[in-house]
Amino acid sequence: IRTMNPEEGDLRPQFIDRFGLAVEIEHIREAERRAEVVRRRIAYEGDPDTFSEDWGREEKAERRRITDAMALLPSVTLDDGVLTFIARLCAEHEVDGLRADIVIYKASQTFAAYEGRTTVTPDDVLKVAEMALLHRMRRQPFDDPELDSEQLREMAQQIMDSQQSRSPEPDLGDATPPEPPQSEENSHNGIDEDVFGTGDPFKVRALNLDALDGKQRASHGRRTTSRVSDRRGRYVGAEIPQDRISDLALDATLRAASPFQVRRRAYTDNNLALKLEPWDLREKIRESRVGNLVVFLVDSSGSMGARQRMVAAKGAVISLLMDAYQRRDRVAMIAFRGTTSEVVLPPTDSPRLAQQRLDNLPTGGRTPMAQALADAQKLIRQQRQRSPDTPPLLVVVSDCRANVGLRNGIQDADPFEQALRVCESLRQDEVQSIALDPAPRSNRFRLAQRIAEALGAEYIPLDELRATTISAAVRSAQLLDSHAI
Repeated sequence: IRTMNPEEGDLRPQFIDRFGLAVEIEHIREAERRAEVVRRRIAYEGDPDTFSEDWGREEKAERRRITDAMALLPSVTLDDGVLTFIARLCAEHEVDGLRADIVIYKASQTFAAYEGRTTVTPDDVLKVAEMALLHRMRRQPFDDPELDSEQLREMAQQIMDSQQSRSPEPDLGDATPPEPPQSEENSHNGIDEDVFGTGDPFKVRALNLDALDGKQRASHGRRTTSRVSDRRGRYVGAEIPQDRISDLALDATLRAASPFQVRRRAYTDNNLALKLEPWDLREKIRESRVGNLVVFLVDSSGSMGARQRMVAAKGAVISLLMDAYQRRDRVAMIAFRGTTSEVVLPPTDSPRLAQQRLDNLPTGGRTPMAQALADAQKLIRQQRQRSPDTPPLLVVVSDCRANVGLRNGIQDADPFEQALRVCESLRQDEVQSIALDPAPRSNRFRLAQRIAEALGAEYIPLDELRATTISAAVRSAQLLDSHAI
């Protein structure tokens, strides 16, 4: 039995599939149930012996029931019709592999024994199917499971009808699942806001980076090429060791010592083929891919609502989140609109949580870009102290029409010039950056390009982020070359 907090990150599908059954534990919202928990706690603290005796009777009865079920389990049978029902149920839910079929088969037998029966029914299958299928249905990093009890029963009934069994149809029950909680409406005082939908995700172009510093890091991740401190990296060079050698570069050591061998033989009596001195020793330099902390700076001001820019921007961010998941990056998100910016998601390993924050992000108001960049710099500096092995990557998604200055800045200062100065400070901090322009055709003053230049960032129009765009350009160039030949 294992527990996990989904906010700490998702497990990869190959690991999730190894969990036979999974349940989601939710917070207790009903006041009466919360009060009952407190009442039992008060009763226990008041008289632990009486409390244990009162509940001991129920626990003893439950223990006896489980013991009887264990003894009955070898006698429980499952006919071929129910087995076919299990197989079709898993196939309809597009579950990869056969582990789900086997888990449901065994769990339904166990449930039948627990109920005191020796024959498995389709209703037993449905009791355990949701626990076996729910976590296996997630196809993308941030896809929420869409299975509920009612859908499961409707699908099961369709399968039973299509089997055209001569036996009476099983009673699938009439329990109605609780309605999902209604989401609260987003509001921001004094600003007309809309919550735009999210564009379709797509495969993004390769965003592989080289670390700007020469620092050694632990080897993990798949994005930035950096020097690494372990032996899993690729051997790319050698250097004079600063401390005790842990990874000897034999070839470089021999090259360093070979010019002095004739002189050294002249003043040594032994017949050594090679005479080494401590200053000849060289240590390997290794490089490998490491993961990043990807900080998304998302502009949700009113100008992003024009021509569905926010829809496209959200779709691009979702696509980059999928890329971050595959490359084992951590993610954080800062949104800015009105007069302030907000860290809507502190650094996390859960891209699905970032997607949820993005879906509910409202759009409206002015563009406090300078303050958002300053908040991003503060967050990045804090994370560098906490996780020095994780290089930051700042992704700015904005049309860069800054019109609100820094909170503590000069009142009459140009907001855009303030934003440029913060960008230059980020560049001095050696923060790698990418500037995504959602409106390149209407950017006649080159605002996004100027922000990118100040950051030392790669400027990418949003429609060029797709991997298919790059592939099409390459194919077009190859076609032109062939015609020229």
